[in-house]
Amino acid sequence: MKRILVALAAYAFYRWWNSEPEQPAVPSAPLKQTPPRRKPVNPS
Repeated sequence: MKRILVALAAYAFYRWWNSEPEQPAVPSAPLKQTPPRRKPVNPS
């Protein structure tokens, strides 16, 4: 039950942070800028 409350609080804060027009989208920036990890190709 505690995890649900924490998740709701984090979600509410995330929505409030994104709803502010003056605040830059800092939390969502790193997630979008992370390049996809390429798996090392082993030559067979």
